[in-house]
Amino acid sequence: MCGIVAFYARESVPDIRILDMLFENSENRGTDGFGIWIGRKDICPGRFKSVQKYTECRDQVLQFVHKNLRVGYLLLAISRAAPETESKTTLKNMQPIENSGCVLIHNGSVTVRCCKELADKGFKFNTDIDSEAIIGSYLLHNKNMKDAMEYIAGGVAAVMYDSKLDRLYIINDFKPIAHCYIRGVGYFVSSDNDALGEAIRMITGVARDGMNMWEDWYHHYLIGNYIRSFDLDSCFMREQKYSPRYIVGNIWDTNYNQDGSKKEVTL
Repeated sequence: MCGIVAFYARESVPDIRILDMLFENSENRGTDGFGIWIGRKDICPGRFKSVQKYTECRDQVLQFVHKNLRVGYLLLAISRAAPETESKTTLKNMQPIENSGCVLIHNGSVTVRCCKELADKGFKFNTDIDSEAIIGSYLLHNKNMKDAMEYIAGGVAAVMYDSKLDRLYIINDFKPIAHCYIRGVGYFVSSDNDALGEAIRMITGVARDGMNMWEDWYHHYLIGNYIRSFDLDSCFMREQKYSPRYIVGNIWDTNYNQDGSKKEVTL
């Protein structure tokens, strides 16, 4: 499992201690490398990747964040847990993954069959990581994320940014992912809801909110089998349910009908 962190600096950039805490917490879920991307639309001040775990490259990461994170920018970061089925961690095979204007961080896996089918249909992988198939499916389904995710088989807790549409996607099936908004700061995503609660305490000084006409903050785990997408200019959110694809060996594939005929899946 990998630990993922995302932050949209909608209103302000928090004290670096907040992001440090979230990054260090992500290491609980992965020690095989750390990667981070900062940008928005056609602006990308930079990216940093290391084959070291976060606490071993902390100073470099925090210097990178201090130098590049500004109000209006998006930050995507991941602590990798390399599965036995994937190549060992290298800078090439370290997330965040970038392809065709999309940036992805993903905890989970995508089946070899899906990766091969996407490659056969013409998608060019930039890495050896199966997670990149999520971008491939999204692009080959003409950026229809519901169709893309119903084609993917595997486990998914992912955050993806389409810089050309300026749209942020948060997707999960059975894998945990939580989100948080703090008024006056911005929007956070993490694999660990408790870490978001700690971020709220560090920023606001309180752990419980009172009765208000509007929320000062919130944080909670997201229900599975949903796609949440945000237009970052307006911050309006769309929520869409999807049905993940399941493959069991050569005997069962939910993209096939009971009589063995293939369901219509447009690529």
